[in-house]
Amino acid sequence: MPWNDNVSDVHTFSTEVTVKNIYAKPIEEGGKSIVYNIHYRLVGTDNDGSGNTYTLEDEMICFNPSQINTSNESFIDIDEVTNEIAEDWINSFYESNDNINYAFTNLLYGAPNPTETEWIKKWFTNEKEFINI
Repeated sequence: MPWNDNVSDVHTFSTEVTVKNIYAKPIEEGGKSIVYNIHYRLVGTDNDGSGNTYTLEDEMICFNPSQINTSNESFIDIDEVTNEIAEDWINSFYESNDNINYAFTNLLYGAPNPTETEWIKKWFTNEKEFINI
């Protein structure tokens, strides 16, 4: 895809998550089952009033089972995990970074020209000196 000289800034998007499948596996210690993968659909709608949307039909988020503490009070056993809880986990992931806005901007409008767009320079270089592509 060629660079898009008409996109000069990252758009912000509202997202809607639809959980398709929740995958869990039993662990030996404590006999509990933990979620290790969620398969979902993600729709992003541009907040600029245009109504433009983009759908990511088959997304996955993975959890590292070795980092889940089943003795923690906040642990939720698979039998108690609802789609709403899984959606909250996915939304929390996206809220913790701005990658979803970059991704939907690029998917919907095309990637901005990196030689003329300050935000993409920072994104590619992690706020360091610009790298020519």
